[in-house]
Amino acid sequence: MSTALKSGLTTRNKNLDLKRTTKKTTKAKVEIFKDSPKKRREANKKAEKIASEKEKTEEIAENYWELLAEERRVKLEAAIEENKDLCELLETRNAEKMELEELNATLTEENELLREKAMKVNDLESIIAELVSDADDVAQESE
Repeated sequence: MSTALKSGLTTRNKNLDLKRTTKKTTKAKVEIFKDSPKKRREANKKAEKIASEKEKTEEIAENYWELLAEERRVKLEAAIEENKDLCELLETRNAEKMELEELNATLTEENELLREKAMKVNDLESIIAELVSDADDVAQESE
């Protein structure tokens, strides 16, 4: 089954669930008002209570949102400051890295030169060793 078909079925199923929920809710509301005057008064009291709580909540919510906005502003400023510090640190580290890479290249070149010189010294050592052994052989023959 293709992804598009699956997502289409999922959307269709969600829409059906929403329609079922809406119908149930509507029927429940209608049943409240079909009942006796006593139930209507209770429903009115509940509605008034909910309305008064909503008003209180709105007052609290207004202050709440202001406080939340201020708190987030402060945190945002702190995060921005930390990001600036981290940017500066990153720039410093990158500069140090470049210096170390240059130093590494210089040391690598120097290492190669010293390796070549060491090879030449080994060649000279072997030549000197041959000359010394030849000289010892000549000295022993002349004796």
